[in-house]
Amino acid sequence: MNISRERKGAWMDVFPMSHGKNLLFDVEFVPTGENIKLNPKLAEHVEKSWVPKAESGWVSSWIPFIREISYKNEPNEIGDLMTFNSPSAIVELGSMKYKEIDGINDAIENGLEFAPQQGFNPSLSVGYVTATRDGKVLFQRRAPDVHCPNVLHHEPTGYMTSLAFAPRTECDNPKYAQDERLFDVELQLGAKTRELAETFGIPPESIHYQLMPDFLGNGHNSIEFFFSSTGKTDYSEAELRESLNDRIKKLRKEGNERQAKRLENTEFLFVPFEKLGKLIMNQGRLCKINPVGYRPAKPEEMPLIDESLLGLIYGYADLTGESPDIDETIARLNHEGTDIKVYNSSRGQRYNLPRQL
Repeated sequence: MNISRERKGAWMDVFPMSHGKNLLFDVEFVPTGENIKLNPKLAEHVEKSWVPKAESGWVSSWIPFIREISYKNEPNEIGDLMTFNSPSAIVELGSMKYKEIDGINDAIENGLEFAPQQGFNPSLSVGYVTATRDGKVLFQRRAPDVHCPNVLHHEPTGYMTSLAFAPRTECDNPKYAQDERLFDVELQLGAKTRELAETFGIPPESIHYQLMPDFLGNGHNSIEFFFSSTGKTDYSEAELRESLNDRIKKLRKEGNERQAKRLENTEFLFVPFEKLGKLIMNQGRLCKINPVGYRPAKPEEMPLIDESLLGLIYGYADLTGESPDIDETIARLNHEGTDIKVYNSSRGQRYNLPRQL
């Protein structure tokens, strides 16, 4: 089945890799050796829009893209748990350049006639929704000059990228396009963990995460594919904020004012577990609000990026120990204004994404 449908409003696609606390898939990520192909006008736009960025020092690393998602085996019930014959889901991956992602996103966001009609590019990000020791979930509001600004985004998250293992000066080398490390989920999540630890000035060993994703998805905010799982840190909110302040002071002492200001101007929000239910259910209404300049006093009134909303829905049980009905939650959100489509994950289902955009 090819993924292609008209995109309107707050749409999101979800390919389940789990279904709550007692339903776990075994997921295999398989490289295909393919590189993305672009239509001539889109390829020309990519090159033209990249020139000023390359001149200002941007680099174009390699990023995986999703080619196909297929489900192989039905679950087997053992006691209270659902287990699967291995593997139960296979995700086939190709490679694309970051500059291609940048140009494709620009074409989609500006409604250019040669932009991909499915409304997204299939590049893949990874991450996990992180809970603190005192029962709060960590969010960050990104700056206005970055992709997906002004909405709350869970951390850590980001592209699977050759920057995770190759020097910045050569991360765009063609030899890394099919490097096995590019498709190594554990290696890529490890890199994201180190980035989060560095941000707050804490040991990477104090952050723990689930390796396998709860779901694969994309949506109207991110217009890219992402997988998400859950994680926890040994630190409380107060300890993380204190450690962050200490790191800012240290950077200033070392003369790194630019990095100190970047961290100082980054907005972090810690939402208590007891507020998550309201935060999730409010998104049906909040998805219609322009988040630029929108700063409500209550955390449960904050608009979430699609990736974070789905991450909370599918990771809620693991984060909090409670197990709400995922299907009911999505149905209620759709009634309020979202357009979340959950794809059939039963045996034999196969979903093809475009090789050429």
